[in-house]
Amino acid sequence: MYRHGSTDPTCPFCPFSDLDGNFVAEHVQYCHPENGLQTEQQEIPRVNNGVFSKLQIPDAHESGDETPTSEHASLSHSLEEEMVLEEYFAFEHSLPRVQKDRAGDRVQSHYVSRQTTLRNGDRNDRCQRTPSTQASHENIKRLGRSELGPYAHEKKMPLWLSKMLEKGNTASKINLITPEGKLSRRLIVENQTPNVVSALAHLCGQDKSVQRAFFCSTHVHQISKMRREGSFCGYRNIQMLISYLQECRGPGHDHFPGALPTILQLQDMIEHAWDMGFNSVGRTETGGIKGTRKYIGTSEAQALFLSLGIGCEASSIGKTNGIPAHSALLSQVAAYFRSACPLDKNEKVVLTNLPPVYFQHHGHSMTIIGFEIRDKGHANLLVFDPTYKTPATIKHSTATTFKTPDPARILKGYRRGGEYLQKYQNFEILKYVPNFSMRLV
Repeated sequence: MYRHGSTDPTCPFCPFSDLDGNFVAEHVQYCHPENGLQTEQQEIPRVNNGVFSKLQIPDAHESGDETPTSEHASLSHSLEEEMVLEEYFAFEHSLPRVQKDRAGDRVQSHYVSRQTTLRNGDRNDRCQRTPSTQASHENIKRLGRSELGPYAHEKKMPLWLSKMLEKGNTASKINLITPEGKLSRRLIVENQTPNVVSALAHLCGQDKSVQRAFFCSTHVHQISKMRREGSFCGYRNIQMLISYLQECRGPGHDHFPGALPTILQLQDMIEHAWDMGFNSVGRTETGGIKGTRKYIGTSEAQALFLSLGIGCEASSIGKTNGIPAHSALLSQVAAYFRSACPLDKNEKVVLTNLPPVYFQHHGHSMTIIGFEIRDKGHANLLVFDPTYKTPATIKHSTATTFKTPDPARILKGYRRGGEYLQKYQNFEILKYVPNFSMRLV
C-alpha cells in the first residue's frame, strides 16, 4: 500500500513508511498485530515488490515451529538498531490521544483517573479494599473498546496466543567477542535484558547535550513485547517492577521465585486480588480479564502488589493551579530522583538505589527508570517502553563501558520529553514503597 504522493511502501495502520518493503512488513507484524491478526488463521499485510499482499500465518500450535535459536547474532548491530528505533517512532505517532466527555474535565479511560482508586493530584496512601458485592458496584459502568481496547468484549483469547504467552520466550545461547578479543558464551532471553540502566547511564555520560541525569537501581530488567503478542504493555511493566524486586531481594520478592510470572499468571494474580477486595471494581468495569486481551492499568497493578502485601503508592497527576499536567509530572519525577541524592553531589550522571516507577497515560504504559536535564533546561523522562526492543549494541554488549559515535541515537528511544508528554492531560504513577504501612478502608 502506498500513501498518496509517496513512492515508498507504507504501513496501512500508521504513517510509517520505508524504502524496504520487507521492513515495513516487519513493522506491521510487531507494532500492529491486533489489526492484522483477527482469527486463529491469521492474515498479515506483507510487501512483495513494493505492493502489499496477504500472507497466511498458521497457528503457532499447528505449525509446530519453535522460536529459532542461533549461535550467532544474525543482524548487524547498526541494522537492528535502525529497525527497532523506526518501529518505535512509528508506533509513538499512532498512539491514541486523550478523550474527554462532554463536560470536558474527566478522561474517559480505563487507565487514567479511575475515581474508585485515584484522585487527581492526590497520593493514594490507603489500600482501596472494598467488598466485592453487587450492591457496592451497582452504579459502576461496564467499560468498552475506548478504554479496554479492541478486545473489550472478548471472552477468550485465541488458543495460539494463549499457548505462546504460557510458553514465553525461550532462552538461547550466543557467542560474543569481548573487548579483550576473547570468545564469550552468553545466555539471553529475547525480550528480557539486564544491565540496561548501567549502559544508559554510560551513554548519558557520553552525550554532550546532557547536563545531569539520574537513574533508578540497575537491578531492573528491560522487558519488551514478543512478536505478535499484541497490547499487553501493562503486564510487561508489572514484570519490570517484579524483576527489580527479584534482583534486589526487596520486601515481597519471595512471592516471585524463579522465572518472572507470565502474563497469564499475572492475570490470575489480579483476579485473585479482586477476590480479596483490592480495587475489586475493576472486575465490574472489565467483566474480568482472565484469558483475554483486555487492557489493564495502574489500578490492576496496584491491586496485584497490595494483595501480596507489597507496599506501593499511586498518584494521579493532572493540570493543577494552571500548571500543565506534563510539567507537574516532570516536577514530581525530578523530586523523586533528587530525593535520593545528597545535596552536595554534583556528578553529571547519578545512579541511585531507587525502584523504577510504573507510568501510565491514556492508551499506553511504561516504566520510568530515570530523569535527565539537557541543554537549555529541557527535561526528559527516561523510560523502558515495552513496545521498544533493546538495541543490539546494548543487548549484545559484554561491557557497559562501550563507546558509540552517536549516543543520542540510542538514547532517543528511551527519552520522553515535553513534546511527547504534552499530548496528554492526565497521568498516573505507581511507586514501590518497601516500608509501606497498609491501612484498609
